[in-house]
Amino acid sequence: MMQALAPNRARHKASKWGFIVTPRAWTSVIVAAFSICFTPQGAMIPPVMPRIFVYGTLKRGFSNAVHLADAVFEGPAVTAHGYALHIVSGYPALSRSESGVVHGELYQVSADHLQRLDDFEGVPEAYLREVITLGDGSEAHAYVVSAERVCGLVRIEGGRFSP
Repeated sequence: MMQALAPNRARHKASKWGFIVTPRAWTSVIVAAFSICFTPQGAMIPPVMPRIFVYGTLKRGFSNAVHLADAVFEGPAVTAHGYALHIVSGYPALSRSESGVVHGELYQVSADHLQRLDDFEGVPEAYLREVITLGDGSEAHAYVVSAERVCGLVRIEGGRFSP
C-alpha cells in the first residue's frame, strides 16, 4: 500500500495531507476497508456473510426476534432430512435424528452478530452452534443440542414450532 501513495506531482491534485491516492491505491483502500473482492474482470464480489437457520423464538413475530432485527432475512427454510425439534426447558431445541425435518427461517448475519447470538443462546452450555444441511442442499449455522439431551423428551411433530 505504501508504494500506491504517490508524491504530490503537478498532474495530480494533492490531498490536504500532501499526498494523493492513485486509482489503484483507492481500490486497495476500498478492499481493505470493506473486505470486498474483485474478479479479474473487475466485477465486485460482495463479502460472504454467515447464514443462520432459526426455528424457535428467534423467528419473526416471536418473543426473541429482536435479536435478528438488523439481520438480512432470506426467507423460510427447512432442514434436510435427519433433524427433529423437542422442547427442552420450555424452549425448542434442534437435534440430529434418524428422520424428520425442521421448518424455520434463514438469515444472513455478520460474524460479530453471530457471536452476540452465541452469547444469547448460551453457547456452549445450553446449545452448540453447528453447520447443518438445509433441504435445498445448502448449509447454514444453527443452534443444536445433542440427541442424548432430548432422549425421552416430547418431540414437536411436523418440526414446526409455535408457542
